[in-house]
Amino acid sequence: MKYALIKNNKVELISYKPIEGYVEVNDNVFADMVKKSDGTFDYTNDFKSAHTKVDNYADKRIKEYGSIAEQIEYITENGLDAWQTKVNSIKAKYPKN
Repeated sequence: MKYALIKNNKVELISYKPIEGYVEVNDNVFADMVKKSDGTFDYTNDFKSAHTKVDNYADKRIKEYGSIAEQIEYITENGLDAWQTKVNSIKAKYPKN
């Protein structure tokens, strides 16, 4: 079990041993979480927004290229030149910064 120092319904600190003023919490409770009215804990929307990964150009390209198997199938069905045209259009759509 863990113990949390909670101020204004926000988890300020976590300890793995009991400390006066800390309350016992589940192992899935972490600092910067807020205690909701139903007694559960969750991160604030501000915290979630600040820690959400934003895809860069490379991530966007990889998603659009498809898996290696999908690319091989595309080449088999449409030819290498068509695949290269597709790749170039994706690169133009998501240029390096």
